[in-house]
Amino acid sequence: MRVLVLGGDGFCGWPTTLYLSDRGHDITIIDMATQKVISTLKVGALVHGICAQGDGRKAFVTIESNHTLRVLDTKTNTITDTIELPGRPNECAATIDGRYVVVPLLEPANSAVIIDMTQKKIVKTLPLRHPHNCFTPEGGSSSIVYCEERDAFRIHRIDLAKMEVTNVVKVAGDPRPFAITKDEKTTVKGNSTHETTGNTKQKAQTFVVEAGSSMTVKGVSVNVEASAALTLKGATINIQGSGPVSIKGTPISIG
Repeated sequence: MRVLVLGGDGFCGWPTTLYLSDRGHDITIIDMATQKVISTLKVGALVHGICAQGDGRKAFVTIESNHTLRVLDTKTNTITDTIELPGRPNECAATIDGRYVVVPLLEPANSAVIIDMTQKKIVKTLPLRHPHNCFTPEGGSSSIVYCEERDAFRIHRIDLAKMEVTNVVKVAGDPRPFAITKDEKTTVKGNSTHETTGNTKQKAQTFVVEAGSSMTVKGVSVNVEASAALTLKGATINIQGSGPVSIKGTPISIG
């Protein structure tokens, strides 16, 4: 299959272009200013994810079929490096300076590996349960990456300066996909039905449930304390069973 990517020229277009090469599709990039084909890329079978450094000059592509991370020079449209991975890779995240790339791995690894691109090798492995996506905060970061655990309903904050997980955010459901605001105060999940069967207590977090979504809490207590916020936009929250809802000095907005 051939995928057409319109407006593919430049920093924003290249990551989008490569992301659409999922499952080994050919990519045709069209510059909308000239309405001409720039290039057609083939980077390997079963491409899963794509991330890029801040200036867009290098992109990093995860290949499921052969468990590799491939480095693409977007100026020459050529693969410059291939790094072997100890598991099946998913959606990667790159620091804004391109120094580090974090890749979540499924079977047999169930981990996230941190690759130092100056050394072109894995420098740290962190265990994760059913990881799928890793992202930097919006706008990019030189030191912080977030990776989710789908089955455990958690998002891990990875500090690359310390090479360790410094915070774990519990969410009410499968956190795929998600986004982190630049100030790291808000986590936004994709539209889905979120269910939890244990106590959920979050501090200093803002929860946004968009229209078309619902959050269901069964027989548990939900505590939203001061400095947090719960916002509903055309959505519903269902409390089932005897679980109390506790609001302490916190605004609730129902749009």
